[in-house]
Amino acid sequence: MAALGVLLAYFRTSYLKIGGRIYSYAIARTRPDPPQDGSPAPPVVPPPDAYRGQVTATAHWCLLTVFSVVTGTSALMFGMGPETLGAGTLTVAMLAITGYIDSYDGFPIARRRWVQLALIVISSIPVFLLPPIAYLVGYYLDGPRRRS
Repeated sequence: MAALGVLLAYFRTSYLKIGGRIYSYAIARTRPDPPQDGSPAPPVVPPPDAYRGQVTATAHWCLLTVFSVVTGTSALMFGMGPETLGAGTLTVAMLAITGYIDSYDGFPIARRRWVQLALIVISSIPVFLLPPIAYLVGYYLDGPRRRS
C-alpha cells in the first residue's frame, strides 16, 4: 500500500519531497519551495530535451523501460495471454508515439538514452521485439517531411 502511495505522489502531486528536493514525473511539479523572505520561487526551466517541456527525457524513458519490462515478464510468465496482449499493446503504442515525437522534434534516436533503450530491447525479446520496432517505425514515419 505504501508503494502505491509513493507512485501516486510521484505521478500526480508535488508532495514527494526527499532531502529538500521535490520528485515528480511532471517538470511543473518540481518547483522548489518559495524562499523564506517571501519572494516568489524561481520558475522551473525544462531541460532542452524535455518532452514538450512537460516531462524530462530521463523520466519518460524510465517509464517506457518499466512498461517494456512488465510486458516481457508477462510474456514469460503467462505466455501470449490477454495480460501480455494488453501490456504489449500499451507499450507498443507508447513507444510508437514517442518515436514520432522524437523524430518530429528533431532529436536523435531515444534522445540518447542508450541504457534505457538497451533494456527495452532486451526485455522485448519475449514479445518478438515489437516495442522497439514500433519506436523505429514511429521515428522513421516522419522521415520524408523531416528531411525536406
